[in-house]
Amino acid sequence: MTGGELWIAREDLGLGRAELATMLNVTPAAVAAWEQGKSHVPHRVTDAIRDLMAGRGAAVTDLVAELRAMADPQVVIFWKPDAVPPGRDGAVRYGFGWWRQVVREARKQVPETRVGSPEEIAFIRSENPDSRHLSRDEEIPKE
Repeated sequence: MTGGELWIAREDLGLGRAELATMLNVTPAAVAAWEQGKSHVPHRVTDAIRDLMAGRGAAVTDLVAELRAMADPQVVIFWKPDAVPPGRDGAVRYGFGWWRQVVREARKQVPETRVGSPEEIAFIRSENPDSRHLSRDEEIPKE
């Protein structure tokens, strides 16, 4: 993998340099050096990026199936760990930017999907009782 390919892959995954550096147990400066071609991208980094991409692909596939099973498709976006309901562990493990990329890709396949904060989705559901459905976001934590 070249530095440019790493840069594109990192952005495609919705990760900042600091987030990727933390995942790889390196410094953000190391990630910047790879991306700018100042040093070679280690094979372990290439493998890690492939694993992240595969994980995102699986998460998109799962989310698309879940959304298509809903009468009124809805999904919550998160920005802090305590707001993530059970079953959305990838959002914590890979980062919230990664989760937004998963949602963005899934929404391309199910464009009628409503996307919002836990509070916004709870409001939508309260306004439209018919939108109730079984999903991993069903138990929305209170703040």
